[in-house]
Amino acid sequence: MTELVRELRCFLNPECHENNSWSGHNASWQIAPFVQLRARLAGPVAQPSGYLCDIREIDNRLRAALNATIAALQPPARYDEFLMEVARRLNDWTRAPMALVALELHISPFFSVHIGSRGWHMLLITRQYEFSAAHRLHCADWSDDRNRTTFGKCNNPAGHGHNYLVDIVVEQPVDAAGEQRIALKRIDDIVKQRVIDRLDHKHLNIDVPEFAQRNPSVEHIAEAIWNWLEGQLEPARLYRVRVYETPKTWADVLR
Repeated sequence: MTELVRELRCFLNPECHENNSWSGHNASWQIAPFVQLRARLAGPVAQPSGYLCDIREIDNRLRAALNATIAALQPPARYDEFLMEVARRLNDWTRAPMALVALELHISPFFSVHIGSRGWHMLLITRQYEFSAAHRLHCADWSDDRNRTTFGKCNNPAGHGHNYLVDIVVEQPVDAAGEQRIALKRIDDIVKQRVIDRLDHKHLNIDVPEFAQRNPSVEHIAEAIWNWLEGQLEPARLYRVRVYETPKTWADVLR
């Protein structure tokens, strides 16, 4: 089985949706939310073309569903409602052998909603945060030589710093309503209190009790954040914590 992802970029504005053209070249001067819609399809690769699906078909179907949804929903529509309506309009495209398996709506680098990967009944919400901290990678039970050999310059006795990024992904049923629907501000407030305030501008080995005896690797940082947040985000449920130590290195903890 092969998967193919195609991204469509567009404005969400009832007054200008018909002017959305290909890729990011939006033919409108009006101010409106600019989003990225990613469709993930899976199925067998056709021969001899090597195509899973012609991307022109993907673009046409996504654009039709987007434009119909923009026209149908009265602003201000919620982003989760918007994505679910797009998914509903693509319902006949979710069957094998070539099927739509997920949709992602990226509103900004710090906020996205996702449906499909956990089933079409479950919505994933991603919020991204950042903090700056110093740490030293050092195992007290090892010799200095072994620590230097294993961790290199990351074993610098004075420590070193990173600008960390943290993705917090929660899941909730798509039909959650009212008090069963988590507020984005609730996620932000809890993450600030339980994660950012503990880690930002700290020396992790010295200032954070969880790392007094435990090496503050990116893997252990991700595990600590999971432990601090698990069970704290009701009515939603924590699904994934991702911590970026650098743009090239990150660790995931998943349910």
